[in-house]
Amino acid sequence: MPASGNEVAISLENVSKKYRIFDSPGDRLKEALNPFGRTYHKDFWALNDVSLSVSRGHTVGILGRNGSGKSTLLSILASVLQPTSGRVAVNGRVAALLELGAGFNPELNGFDNVLLQGALQGFSDKQTKARMPEIEAFAEIGEFFRRRVKTYSSGMFARLAFGAAIHVDPDILIIDEALSVGDMKFQEKCFHRIQSMRDRGATIVVATHDINTVGRICDMAVLLEQGRMIASGDPAHVIDRYQDTLYGARGGSTEARDRRTLVHTGAIAGIEPESVRAAVGAMMNATEPTAAGRRYYNTSQRQLGNRAAEITDFVLATNNNLDFATLDGDETLDVFLRIEVHRTIQQPEIGWALTSPEGIVITGTNTLLQGRRLAPMPAGSSFLARIQIALSLSPGDFFLNVSIDEITESGPQFVHVRRAVAHLKVAQSNPGTGFFNIPVRIDVIPVAIHQHST
Repeated sequence: MPASGNEVAISLENVSKKYRIFDSPGDRLKEALNPFGRTYHKDFWALNDVSLSVSRGHTVGILGRNGSGKSTLLSILASVLQPTSGRVAVNGRVAALLELGAGFNPELNGFDNVLLQGALQGFSDKQTKARMPEIEAFAEIGEFFRRRVKTYSSGMFARLAFGAAIHVDPDILIIDEALSVGDMKFQEKCFHRIQSMRDRGATIVVATHDINTVGRICDMAVLLEQGRMIASGDPAHVIDRYQDTLYGARGGSTEARDRRTLVHTGAIAGIEPESVRAAVGAMMNATEPTAAGRRYYNTSQRQLGNRAAEITDFVLATNNNLDFATLDGDETLDVFLRIEVHRTIQQPEIGWALTSPEGIVITGTNTLLQGRRLAPMPAGSSFLARIQIALSLSPGDFFLNVSIDEITESGPQFVHVRRAVAHLKVAQSNPGTGFFNIPVRIDVIPVAIHQHST
């Protein structure tokens, strides 16, 4: 991916990393001593032909399953490992939080380990000691700062390591899952510090399984699978691809299918008011999707899943309002989904979520979380699903996700997920900050002050 004309902080060109895997230590010795050059190892490519360019000041999230090559990539960026082939250029002072506790001497206390880390970054003891009060305050481990780190918990390790790394003023900060360790207060403090580092122009690379972290702090994301980079770019799109690798069952067909004309008079008979009932009836009987003509429809939505069933159309309604551009934020939103089933789904699950523009889920649920077990959906059938959401939103922009999943022995599988299918804009007439406009009353009660003479 090009760096968009900005100064490049990190550049990888066709980087690969190969390991020799031996079945036993004896095989390693046999290969070393074999006079005929016989090999006893198998080649394992932890990274294979990875190319990436990161502009200075950008934050990059590295996603992938365990064993996909994330830690190997970060170790190469931190110069802990050298690539087997390819070119790596990292421009600037690097601070890395890799394997928890890596680079720390367990026999030294926290204070001395911070001095050691500073020396490795080229700082004198005097320079590091000048930063020590701030590092100690950030770590918040109290008297343990003067105790040997072999007595630390994993959370204490993370606090000390993060504090030491960020206070050497790195140009590039590399983090491998460190943000997943520690309590929520510590994680929030880390996010704020990362934001301040971004504001001053630092480049940050973080490997994580937490998609909300990627959506929250990253300008771009990269997805690794079996050592290869299979997606990069906009975090929301890469997150979709990542979740598809985790939950999307393979072998599903995604080709377009002929829509069937349906008559569901019984299913829509109880829908009120009549204008909404007519719109839902038209959707269920249409041969082409009807939602695309609505103002709330988002043409930039993203779809994933194995398509054993499809959410082929939908209608949103707030009372008589069927084609809104804005909402007041306190209505009841009716979401009607047309579902067409192509392969029998034994344990279906239907869900929804509201997200921020960055793709962070702010609220949502599904039938499984509600303790409801839906009946099987046989192949060739069609269904109408209705989701009623009592809104209580502050002014701003929100996006609606809808989904149908299948519960299997190995966990949920994405059948059809439509991300950001609709744009919900809440008008400024509904005052409030944040995401939710929870009814609140604030009273100030005067209290009489009685003065006593002495």
